[in-house]
Amino acid sequence: MLPLEQLLDYFSVHLNAEKAESERMLIEWSNSDTGERIAMRLENSALTYLPGAAEGRVTATVSLSREGLARLQMGRDPLDLTFDDLVGEGYIQTTGDSPSVLRLLNMLDDFEPMFNVVEP
Repeated sequence: MLPLEQLLDYFSVHLNAEKAESERMLIEWSNSDTGERIAMRLENSALTYLPGAAEGRVTATVSLSREGLARLQMGRDPLDLTFDDLVGEGYIQTTGDSPSVLRLLNMLDDFEPMFNVVEP
């Protein structure tokens, strides 16, 4: 399982800049098991984060346990639960503008993990 910071790195790499073009949000992520908090900002089609509590007007807060974090990681949920399913099942709790978190997840591209380094 990836630590929360690496999951946000994953989000940053997979962010589709065109889909994120007009979006601005500040989301505070917290791991309920460790107390870790990370402020993630999306603006100018770039996703950045800093450890610690968010400063400023938070768009949404996402709190998840270690198990919720594991299930959120793309392609790792054996039950293939969606974000809404994970919230409904209690693995993830959100406050504030919860749909903004789903919008963020919908801005992420899926990459083919296996590809030819050199094409013929």
